[in-house]
Amino acid sequence: LTNQKLKALAGPENQRGVKTLADTARRLGENSIYTASQVAEMQLSLKKLGLEVSTIDEMSESVLKFALAMDVDVNEAGKTVVATMKKFTNSFTEFNTAQEKSAAITEQFVAASVKSALQFDTLQSALGYVGAEANAAGFDFAETAAILGKLADAGFQGSRGGRILRRVLQQVGKEGGAASENFRDLIKDQKEFNEVIKIVGVRAAGGTLALGGLNDEIAELADEIRDSKGQVDAFSEAVDNSFMAGIRRIISAVEEVGIKLLTEFEKPIK
Repeated sequence: LTNQKLKALAGPENQRGVKTLADTARRLGENSIYTASQVAEMQLSLKKLGLEVSTIDEMSESVLKFALAMDVDVNEAGKTVVATMKKFTNSFTEFNTAQEKSAAITEQFVAASVKSALQFDTLQSALGYVGAEANAAGFDFAETAAILGKLADAGFQGSRGGRILRRVLQQVGKEGGAASENFRDLIKDQKEFNEVIKIVGVRAAGGTLALGGLNDEIAELADEIRDSKGQVDAFSEAVDNSFMAGIRRIISAVEEVGIKLLTEFEKPIK
């Protein structure tokens, strides 16, 4: 059924590409904790988000590794990668292919969760509130994640951290000039509570005070996130070697056997 939906969304001119996606889903699902049908559902979600069939095929493996590293639903992982790509249009521009870009996004996303109190769901939630705004203000993904990481370290997790940063960017953006520089100037040192309230309002004051004096730490964390290598592979391998992963791989292998049997006998039955 998922494959039929993909065919309908892709249009008659992309039927060969849909067959390629199905083959990719089976290949990835055969030796993974995610079944071929779960990978196919992820591919369908990406198609609904407007991606080309060829782009989805390029991204599928890196999305699967990302889901494995974060131990999350592969469909949710795929939607998160695409959302990040669309919100941070000024980031990852040095990469030419969808595979390279998605791999970089997943690497930095994992690094942000490793090097701060952020987790997959809390960073995903925070970016839902402030991703596009941070991009418009002049921040790349790594610096945005670093700021959210420092907020998370101070106890401002998930959507709360995202709302605080969005509020601050809205207020400093009214001052004229580059909003990113205005933000850095605001947090370059500790300020009095009353002074911060006048600038960002009471709801964002606590988070802003928590970031006071952390410009250097934020820049250092952003560099670590930006330059991260091998985090996805390391964490995906660790999860993949667990006992529960072994059980889930058996389920995936059983599904592949069923697909092969169905493919073998489908025509004779008809």
